[in-house]
Amino acid sequence: PGYAHPLQGLPRPAEPCALWELCEEFLPNLQVDEFLDRRHDLCFCPKCYPKELPDIAMAGGHKFVIPRGWLRLGVEVMQGKAKANRIWDTWNVAFHGLSIPSLRTSFTHGQMLLPGDKLLDNSRLGVRKGHIPARKFFYSSPTVKYCKLHMYATPSTWTSKDGIKYTVQVALQVRQKPGTYSKQRESVFALRELCKHICNTQIEWYTDNRAAVVVTGILVNMARQA
Repeated sequence: PGYAHPLQGLPRPAEPCALWELCEEFLPNLQVDEFLDRRHDLCFCPKCYPKELPDIAMAGGHKFVIPRGWLRLGVEVMQGKAKANRIWDTWNVAFHGLSIPSLRTSFTHGQMLLPGDKLLDNSRLGVRKGHIPARKFFYSSPTVKYCKLHMYATPSTWTSKDGIKYTVQVALQVRQKPGTYSKQRESVFALRELCKHICNTQIEWYTDNRAAVVVTGILVNMARQA
């Protein structure tokens, strides 16, 4: 109750699609079952979300790009916080790429972590290799095309029960409070536009306000290896 995904109401296919079946098989590897709310799963593969449907959706008055080719797992959201802050009505949708091992850490800590934070084991969260040490922010983007870059959504190899190898990537879908984050150009020295719907100068968001970020879903992408 109280949950309102911008694309809620999309019809589910009569039979599970290939991506859905693969994700069901892969799901135990994520080790996040206790944090999921599967009522709010959505699939954006070509079968479940055909090309005739829009590429853009709105949330909190701000556009975001539909994550075509990804499956979204719904997660439990603290409804008291959601209602008190009108998250479903007024907060914006963004995405955050990460590694599979980091996924469970994010959920077990119950909040978004920033570099330098003390973890449950009393260690400190470091800055990922290749990232700027002095920049201690949570980074996101309104398009998963940016978040899926390998320096963000670190690829892993997984073999299905049929013996087929897949490259798997994960990302978080989040809601962010308007006015609590800033926008900047991409920071990967791109030589071309990374997403036709979001210009490179506005594609990266950053914030040090962890209270203004709420995780609402996990995105999973699978690509069959040659």
